[in-house]
Amino acid sequence: MLKGAGHKVTSAFGNHEAREACTQAQYELAIIGHSIPTKDKLDIISCFRGANPKALVIALTRAGEARLSEVDTYINPGDPEELIRAIERILERPADGSDGLRRVK
Repeated sequence: MLKGAGHKVTSAFGNHEAREACTQAQYELAIIGHSIPTKDKLDIISCFRGANPKALVIALTRAGEARLSEVDTYINPGDPEELIRAIERILERPADGSDGLRRVK
C-alpha cells in the first residue's frame, strides 16, 4: 500500500528486526503496529529516535488502547487512505512547527 503510494518502505517483524533496521538507515518516519506489546514499542521508539532524532513516530491504534507520550500521532488502522494522507501531511510538514505536530529536539 505505502510502496504503491510512492513511499520507500522498510519492514521489520518483531522487536529484534526493528532494532536492527533502525540503525541501518536514516528514516523520516516510523510506523508502529497496534499488536506490538507496549514494552517492545518503547524499545523500538527509543532505538529509532536514537538513530533518527528528527524523525516522527506514528502508531496504529485500536479503540481504548493506551497512548504513549513518545508517539507523535495516532492513526486508526481501519482506513488505509487515512494512513497515507497522514504520512503525506507529516512528510510535508513545515520546519517551523506550524502544523501542530510535536517535534523531537
